[in-house]
Amino acid sequence: MTARLRHRLGEARLRLRPSRAGGGLWRVDVSVTVRGRWLLRPVVAVALAVAGGRVRQEFRSAVERAAEGWDGQIGELLALDPEELRAELVKQSAERPPR
Repeated sequence: MTARLRHRLGEARLRLRPSRAGGGLWRVDVSVTVRGRWLLRPVVAVALAVAGGRVRQEFRSAVERAAEGWDGQIGELLALDPEELRAELVKQSAERPPR
């Protein structure tokens, strides 16, 4: 999965590559590429040098919270019988706003 953010001053890309890790677990490799105008490069480099560890920690925490939410929702769906699951999927697809 790739997400891209464009701005007149630069562009950022986020790539997520999930793979099975065994034992029912998944491994997700994350890479971020940032390109920008020459004037902003030194500023961003200093900011990342100062706050890079904190940014990585917050990102990891956000991913773990998302995974916990996903696990909870999937667990609830797996507890349903086929008819209940079908009804829930129909309900969810009807409630989802169009993209």
